[in-house]
Amino acid sequence: MCILLSPGCRWAGTLKTLTPSQLLSSESSQKGLAALEREDFEEAEKKLGEAVLFNKKDITHRRNYAEALWRREKYAEALKQLDAAVKHGGANDALLHVSLAEKNLFLEQSSTAFYHAGQAIRLSPNDAQSWALRGKAGLQFARQQQHGWSAQRYAEVLQQVKIDYYKALTLTPDKRDLLPELASAQMLCGEPEHALATWQKYQAGFPPGTEPVELLCGKAETLVALRRFDEAQVCLAEAQKLAPHHPEITRRHSEVADLARKRVF
Repeated sequence: MCILLSPGCRWAGTLKTLTPSQLLSSESSQKGLAALEREDFEEAEKKLGEAVLFNKKDITHRRNYAEALWRREKYAEALKQLDAAVKHGGANDALLHVSLAEKNLFLEQSSTAFYHAGQAIRLSPNDAQSWALRGKAGLQFARQQQHGWSAQRYAEVLQQVKIDYYKALTLTPDKRDLLPELASAQMLCGEPEHALATWQKYQAGFPPGTEPVELLCGKAETLVALRRFDEAQVCLAEAQKLAPHHPEITRRHSEVADLARKRVF
């Protein structure tokens, strides 16, 4: 009898009898997912690991097991399980590639993250998360390789980063947390006017006086690039009020104030 709610069970148009190993795998998986849900990650690792042992070809079990390992900060083991899932029939599973992209991005393995995000886009071209992940990975990659690439290669990657962010924002216009990253890419491309417009769009979503420090500092740097020092000072002064003991903001405010006095061009 097929247990349709079991992650290990596959519906192929007809009822399919599960083997004893598949039944044990399904049972362990359900217990592991329950443990994962209640944040008992040690138990989740144990049960989801059993599910994989009972049914090594089930990519869903491996993905869930990888999540439990990741939550226990066993990063290398988690990636190993996800890679194995890809090799065991998951090459065309967009969720696997998304998970691999997220985790490699976290570990700053940006080229690998970029590749898996690209595979996720290939498999699910209307998934905003995949486009955003490739944008993030490309931006991280460009920063890491800034002094190792040719100017042309650097510019090409940043152009792709912008395209990826634009696509993600087109698919999910309310995903406003992508705007600071887009502004950063625009600044790296030497487009401070566009970056300022992006920061202003992001700022429009906050009531006056509630803007986060990140926004105020990012906007200030954009204004400095445009040589609008007085406006940059205003942003940094507001940031200082929110983070009065942040030495970097204090230092930068002093520097910009000096630029405003000297009007260095």
